Order: sequence, then structure tokens, then C-alpha cells
Amino acid sequence: MYKVLLVEDEEIIRRGIKRGVKWEELEFEVAAEAQDGEEALNYLACTEIDVVMTDVKMPGMNGVDLSKEIKKRYPDIEIVILSGFAEFEYAREAVAFGAFEYMLKPVRKQKIEEVFLRLRQKLDYRKTEEAEIVRRSLILSEGLSHLRQDLMIELLEGKRSVYANLEEEVMRLELDLVTSDVTGIIFRIGVPAAAGEGEANLKEQYAVIFGECLQKLEHCIFVIRDLGEVDIILSGYSAGKDGILYVDQCTGGIFNKIAERIKDEVYQGEETSIGVGIGMTYPSVTHLYKSYIQAKKALEKNFYKKGSFINEFQESIEYEFEKQWVRDYPVEMNRILNQVLEGDVQGTNESIRQMFCSFEEKRLNSEMIKNYCYVLGIMLKNAAYGVIKERQTEELEDGAFEERIKTMFTIDELEALMQRVFHGMAELVRDSGGVEPVKKNQMILQAKEYIRNNYNKKVSMDDLCRELYLSPTYFSYMFKKETGENYMEYLQKIRMEEAKHLLKTTNQKVYEIVEQVGYSDYKYFTVQFKKYAGMSPKEYRTRG
Repeated sequence: MYKVLLVEDEEIIRRGIKRGVKWEELEFEVAAEAQDGEEALNYLACTEIDVVMTDVKMPGMNGVDLSKEIKKRYPDIEIVILSGFAEFEYAREAVAFGAFEYMLKPVRKQKIEEVFLRLRQKLDYRKTEEAEIVRRSLILSEGLSHLRQDLMIELLEGKRSVYANLEEEVMRLELDLVTSDVTGIIFRIGVPAAAGEGEANLKEQYAVIFGECLQKLEHCIFVIRDLGEVDIILSGYSAGKDGILYVDQCTGGIFNKIAERIKDEVYQGEETSIGVGIGMTYPSVTHLYKSYIQAKKALEKNFYKKGSFINEFQESIEYEFEKQWVRDYPVEMNRILNQVLEGDVQGTNESIRQMFCSFEEKRLNSEMIKNYCYVLGIMLKNAAYGVIKERQTEELEDGAFEERIKTMFTIDELEALMQRVFHGMAELVRDSGGVEPVKKNQMILQAKEYIRNNYNKKVSMDDLCRELYLSPTYFSYMFKKETGENYMEYLQKIRMEEAKHLLKTTNQKVYEIVEQVGYSDYKYFTVQFKKYAGMSPKEYRTRG
């Protein structure tokens, strides 16, 4: 049903129009009435309406002025004018700037029905046209969906061997994921043997339930492996000091709601057990696979438990080691990495020495120490990629650095290796001139200008970095350090602000604005816009 707002100062005429026309047969309903233009505008500010049917002559704001204001604020609303013969010229003026039709009083109900029949055809065509645009967008996003799932599975299973440029790939795939503070979560579902429907249909039901329930959590994405397992990646949520993402009332309530809806809506009361396993929260997506493994172990704790449960990974020797790892390594590693990228040779040497003193003092096991060193090497390789290629090929060739670390028998040998590699890298940066503070500021200004000029395209960080003669990871590090937000966050802010501007100042359809600000996935854009602005694009245009 299309909704009609009837604006007429004479109650008897409003009543006659409302009761005399076969609205339902025409697929319309008179959703509200108003006595004047001001009342009509107040109603439109908080409710979606398809058609406004208004008299011309009313106290205060007349129907023509009201129609102009409606077309200015709500260009998609259709307008039908009622006028007496004396106001005929006003009515013609209203039609000239976009009213659908005018009718002279006294008007017969047959005339109203004939006008609204034509109007319904126009609205039906528009709805079909918009649906087709969205359908084409969804077809495009289907291709994106497969690529997204492939990337998620690679990250969860640790098959992603190179993490350089991951942020750009995430942005290119329009995936709601940040690469820090990541947690792996598994829903294990006991599928009833008597499940009658086909697997594809059941997966569609899963997708609807998970999509609706998880939309309250920012940066939360999921992949349906099969009917028995759905994996969730939660990112951007800092854990407690012990590395555990505590299931608070909100998060636990969401997980429980998913479990109950799967039981009630998908398997309709058949006996189904659903378990949720939650791994530790790691500062970098590089270690997401660890969290995923821990989520599996958390599930195994309740192998014999019936019904639904939520388990967090903890209370084990491995947990104690990982807790220490999560707490200690991010600050330490980032400090060393920054010193190398600043060309601070002395600072790098001292930090490596302090790191190994800390290892000895805490008596960490050799596996954890080697893991520290390996991850630090990978982080450096990604950050320095393309800047100091010769040394990288020599010291950090794929697989070679890890193998060298594995062969170290003593902590002294391992420290000597780390000092040689990181000292050498810092020297190369220093000797190449580093990046002076003035140049940093210029670089950030150039980057911002590039983004503002290209936000409506598929902005490539690689292209930008080629302009600045920097490696993508080093640029990301520098941009975040200088601006307090990462490249993706800044780009999205620019795009969303432009979308808000277009929604307010143009009559463009939402799907047209989606493309104009650089997105290809209509659904992804609307979700991101709602998170950014606190309301949907249509609500923003109506209320903002």
C-alpha cells in the first residue's frame, strides 16, 4: 500500500474524499490528515509518505507553497493538487515545478480514482526500476561475497601468508573489518537428522538471522562454513588485560538470541544443541588464526554438555602464555618498528637489548620468544616493503627468516640475529634520509588532498603511495601516527560527509549517491551510513 497524506482545511471535504474513494482497490491508504501546510510539514518530518494530496487555498501556508517546500525537502513524494476555479493558475504553477496532477473542485470520486490509478502505475514503475538497480547491485555484491568469504577463511585458518596491503584489500572488498583487536568466534550447531529443507534454503535462513542479530555490533562479520558451523570475526573491540573479550550482557544476549532463533525459526523446535566458542582477542589480524583455534578448544570443553552454552578460552597453560603475549608484545613491537622506520639505529639496538633482557627476566619459553621475533620480522618486512628491497631480499626473504629463527639454539644466537637484521634496516632508512618532520606534514597534506580529489573512485592506496614514493604499510603507519585515524577511516569519513551533503542538497536517488561517493555495494553502503550517521540514508534525507 502506498501512503497518502490528505491536506485540507475543511473537515467535511477531507471526510468525503477519505470515505468516497476506493483507496484499497487502488492500493493506496489515507495514512494521515492535516488542516494546513505547517501541520503537513511537521508530519512529513517524522513519517514516510508516498503522496500528498493538498488543497491550494488554506490558512497560513497555501498549497502551492507547501508543494514547493515538499519538492525541495522530499523530492520523491508525489503531489496532487485540489483547487477551485479561482486558484487555477496557482495549480498550473504547481504542476510546472513537479506536481503530478491538479483537479478542479468540485471533484468527482471517479476523477480522483482515475488520477490515482495513473499515479500508482508511476509509483510501481519507479519501485520496479529502483528494485532492478538494487538487484544489479546485489548481483555485483554476490561476486564480492565470494571474495569476502575466501579472505575471511584465509585469515581464520592462517593461510594468509602475506598481510601487506590487507587494509586496502578489505576496503576494496567493502568488508566491515578492521585489522586490530580481532577475536575469532565459532557457532557450532547440532543439525537435527530430520532437517527437512534443502541446505541452500537453510543457509539463507542462517544468513538472515546472523545478519539481523549481529548488525548491532560494529565491525562484526560472519561466514557460513556449513550447516554445522558459522564463524564470526569481531574486530576493533579491545579485550581486558588478560586478553579475553568478556561476554557482557549485550554480546551474550545477541549470541543467545541467534541460538534461539535458529532453534525456533530454522529447525522449528527439533532438538538442537548450539555451542559458542570464543577465542582470545589479539591486537593484530596476523594472529586471528590463534583466536580461531582457541574458539575450537573452548567448544571442546563442553563436549558432553547438552543444550546451548557460551564458552571463552581460558584456564590453561597455553592461556597463561598467550595472555602474557597479548599484554606485552604490541607496545614493545610497535616501539621497535617505529624506531627502525625513523632510522633510529641506537634506539633500535637498545630496544632489542631490552626486549631480550625482558625475555630472560620472565623466563619465557623458547617457543614464545621465537614467535615474538618472527612476528616482529614479518611486521618489519611489511612496513619496509618497497623502500629497502635489497636488504629485505637478503634478510627477510619469504620463509628464510622463519627458518633461521627455528634453527637458533640459544637466546644469545637469536638476539644476535635480531640485532643484525634490525640494526641493518634502521641504518638503511637513516642513510636514505628517513622522513623529516616537515616532509611528514607535507606527505599527510598531499595524502588528504589526493583522497578528497579521488574519494568517488576506487581509491587505491598503492596509487597514492606511488605518488608519495612510500610503501603502503609505512604510509599506513605514518598516516595513523600523524592523524590519529587510519587511511580507511579517513576515506570513509570523506565519503560519508559527501553522501550526507548530496542527500540534503540534491534530488538524486540513494543508489545514485552510492556510486557517486565511491561504493559499489548498495547494502554495504546503507549499513555503513547508518553506523556513521545514526540513521538510514532515507531517514537522514527526511529528518536531517
